[in-house]
Amino acid sequence: MGTEPLPPHARRREARLREVVRAQRRFIEMLAHDVRSPVSAAVLRTQALALRADDETRAALAAMEDMLQDLSRSVGTLVEGMRILSGAPRLDRCPVDASDVMQRAVASVRRRAERRHIRLEHDGGAPAVLAADPDQLEALIMWMAAVCIRLTRSGGTVHLGLGSDERTVGVRVESFDSLADADTLAVARRDFLGGRTGEGTDVTVGFGVAVAKRLATRHGGRLTIDDDGQPPGRCRLRLLAQLPRTALGSTAGSSIASADA
Repeated sequence: MGTEPLPPHARRREARLREVVRAQRRFIEMLAHDVRSPVSAAVLRTQALALRADDETRAALAAMEDMLQDLSRSVGTLVEGMRILSGAPRLDRCPVDASDVMQRAVASVRRRAERRHIRLEHDGGAPAVLAADPDQLEALIMWMAAVCIRLTRSGGTVHLGLGSDERTVGVRVESFDSLADADTLAVARRDFLGGRTGEGTDVTVGFGVAVAKRLATRHGGRLTIDDDGQPPGRCRLRLLAQLPRTALGSTAGSSIASADA
């Protein structure tokens, strides 16, 4: 049975919404370019000054360069998150070992954890093969880790692990020393997992959860958030993405458009 065509007013509304999304992407990309150009110039300038500076000044310039590099990476992350939320890029599935992908994701977020003095633990476990886009699966794990790192106190621990059965692969990211209180978690679950944005939400956390949810959904899975109800500072927070293995033979090498694009 074929899909019923949308009525004209629904098609017009869909076209307007797509144009709004495209305009948002263009704005973010232009903003990123405008930020990156002076940041790159400032990095080069600090490097040149460091060549003629004394040890104390060189250390201060190195710290400034680190902050500028972090700003540049943050802008890039924002642009990539907006691309994902708008349905790009296409999903290119192939057989992927999630344990290998997790190792790459951990290496990518380790510096962020170290800057916040957070210990990052990784338990890849046995090989867990599924039909997935390797780059977008890595992005999913990175965004989940970023949310947990953001909500973990300095000196705390974030643990990443995998679990699997015959039908699914579970990506688990846990904070054992979460700063999140019940209100923050409730808003994250209700608004961002429900597709809405609530007032008073931590924008960084909410954006990260929204992007992670989209990446999990694009792979046919789902994202959940749980906590153990303890007070902030002792709360154990868990993000779990449950992804279907899918029929590996029928998806290898195929390009699949996002269902929510």
